[in-house]
Amino acid sequence: MALSARKKILFAVVACLLVLLTAEVVLRCIYFQLKASSPTAIQSTIETLRARAGQQSAEHVIERFRDTRQPTWRALYGEPGRSLRTEFMRQYADRFASLVTACSEIDSQLVVLYIPSTDVESEDHRSEEICRSFFQQLTAEHGVPLLDVTEAVRESEWQQVTLLPHDDHFSRLGNGIVAEQLAGSLAAFADHRCSIDYKGTPAVCGDLQPNLSEPWKVAGDLPFVLQTNAQGFRARHDLEIPSQRQRILVLGDSYTFGVHLPNAHTFPAILQERQPQLEVLNGGVVGYTIVQQEELFKERASAVAPDITVLQVLDNDIYGMFFFTRSWFDRKGRRYQASEAEQKLLEELGLGELARW
Repeated sequence: MALSARKKILFAVVACLLVLLTAEVVLRCIYFQLKASSPTAIQSTIETLRARAGQQSAEHVIERFRDTRQPTWRALYGEPGRSLRTEFMRQYADRFASLVTACSEIDSQLVVLYIPSTDVESEDHRSEEICRSFFQQLTAEHGVPLLDVTEAVRESEWQQVTLLPHDDHFSRLGNGIVAEQLAGSLAAFADHRCSIDYKGTPAVCGDLQPNLSEPWKVAGDLPFVLQTNAQGFRARHDLEIPSQRQRILVLGDSYTFGVHLPNAHTFPAILQERQPQLEVLNGGVVGYTIVQQEELFKERASAVAPDITVLQVLDNDIYGMFFFTRSWFDRKGRRYQASEAEQKLLEELGLGELARW
């Protein structure tokens, strides 16, 4: 029996809805493959939930320790913090040794880049001599080249190489000086190549959300646009597959990431522009120190087969071993407890209640 006109219309509508639903599912799958950092939806969902939980935890840490940086910094790099500083340096050295081994396993040449981060007129400057000496000894112990750009940077006025008076991170000028010095240092390893190849797996190798192009605002007066590539690095280009140029991976913190600046003004991007024979990846993440950098390299970033791995360091890396800074920037949302030495120092500063979560 022939269908009535009403039923024909109903079936047509249902069919259209099914087509649209199928198209929605297919497009969502495509979008997921482009955006997700994990191969499965379940894994990606778990990572998203963990990231949200970690963000909430970080916000709690920020609020709790908002006003402690100046007293704890000056204590750590003064006589009161001598024993704790020794403990932090030992912890740093252990993680650094692990990174050295991980680079060696894939024949990636490790280079350490030290950047000055304090104004010589500031009381916080007390950290520089201590930390420069530490990184000199540490790299010498492992036979790792150290590029210390302090002298080159201090040839210019501090307010010119930084974003002061708004912020003490580096300006485009400061990053340009770093890029110039780094280019000269890397020339010695122009023929060095990694022993593995990157063929596109895993899809995401950095710790930033892939395929971003959106405004960010860390400080109210300094908004900027953040662009990331498909592999999760701060870059406007995706990785070459197969690689056609020498690949440079830069691990670091906000000084590598280039907080408050557009992509093009960061020193990895300036190095890329000035040295087109290189493929430079900005693996910097705000707040990272050796704990996160070593984990990132071993779990993700080493997969890109970097011929040279540059580890950017500064005085804040030792301070970053405090339990609250590690809790703030932990890659997996972990919360750390204060050690006995940390508790003791906080007690001496009248901040003992902060050692107890």
